[in-house]
Amino acid sequence: LWGRVATIRQYRPLLVQMEQQVATMQRLGKKLNQHFTELDQELRLASRLQRDFLPRSFPEVGEIRFSALYRPATWVSGDVYDIRRLDETRLSCYVADAVGHGVAAGLLTMFIKKALQTKRILGNTYQIVPPEDSLSELNKDICQQAIASCPFCTAAYGVLDVQDLTLTYSRA
Repeated sequence: LWGRVATIRQYRPLLVQMEQQVATMQRLGKKLNQHFTELDQELRLASRLQRDFLPRSFPEVGEIRFSALYRPATWVSGDVYDIRRLDETRLSCYVADAVGHGVAAGLLTMFIKKALQTKRILGNTYQIVPPEDSLSELNKDICQQAIASCPFCTAAYGVLDVQDLTLTYSRA
């Protein structure tokens, strides 16, 4: 009996140390859960913001109708699209995909949406920017940002003339 008591006394400091380590791990686990919960909430917010950047409805001209289905692979994606009326006879439409998923790709899509130049206002008049020029300027704008991770995206942009039903487009 005395041998067993001596063994227990010998291992007692190790058991106390293990209890302290378990308590520390439990505290770290709670902090990690809290961090993941906050991260999940931020990603949900980013997802909502990205969806708000997408059009809620599309212009309808004559018999021309558009529709879209948006299902990102994760909370935030690298996909963006839009269809807008440029003037009385022309619509612009584009779809772009930034490489990757997540916040970085989502931010790049927001940049694309804001940077894509489709029409130039010149005093009291305007000029529709040809699709190849729009994508070329967009590429220059992205490259000028000198983003460290070297983002890559693909895009297709077109101008639809609803009078003669011609589509002028470019992809890059």
